[in-house]
Amino acid sequence: MKRIALPISVIITCLCAYVLGWTSLLAVDRVEISTQESDIKKQIELKLSEPPQLINIGAPMARVDRRGITARLRTMVWVDDVNIRRNFFTGVVRISVSPREPLARLSGESGASSVGFLGKDLSLFYLPKDAVTSASRAGEVDWATLPILTLRTQSEALRGSAVTLLAKLKGAGLTVVSVEAIDNGNLSSKVRIGKRYLDISWGSVKEFELKIKVINELLAQPENKKIGKIDVSNPINPVVK
Repeated sequence: MKRIALPISVIITCLCAYVLGWTSLLAVDRVEISTQESDIKKQIELKLSEPPQLINIGAPMARVDRRGITARLRTMVWVDDVNIRRNFFTGVVRISVSPREPLARLSGESGASSVGFLGKDLSLFYLPKDAVTSASRAGEVDWATLPILTLRTQSEALRGSAVTLLAKLKGAGLTVVSVEAIDNGNLSSKVRIGKRYLDISWGSVKEFELKIKVINELLAQPENKKIGKIDVSNPINPVVK
């Protein structure tokens, strides 16, 4: 029985592989693009229609080249991730894309037709302006209204400090207009607190919670009603102007 069982299992495996990969029994019936934005859908459809064709209606579902589709769609520079789901029973290939996740726009780094960004992974990347519009439509972030970031150098350490400060400012509920990072011990930002705009010198990102507490206490004092600048690089001895 064991001698017979092995050949039968091999035959069944080969038949399954043949049905999945070489017949029209489980074929692609349609392709769905998971987005409500007609412009994004059109971009993806145009990209997929470029030769060589990666998805053919009527072709075996198992032969859909998911790696090839992902690689092609990621040539659209605003695309970060691609998700492809194949339903062998309905014949539907569903494709969705996720845009990159920038934290800030770069100042002084944009040309007439491109815009620079700092990503959450500390990467710096540049997109054509029409791609920025596409990314905003595809995601939940309006890329055109991100905080403006000025980096004195592009070192990874300084980018890390900028990302940390941006995250802490957001966590504190502040609306960030811009951040300037000269070095790891010389960080500043323009923020909006209520209806007030303030230029804040943080020094480093250390003792941030204490610095926020000091700022709130300073703003609560009547004599500081009209101040526009606060330096809490030394939170024990803050300076207001």
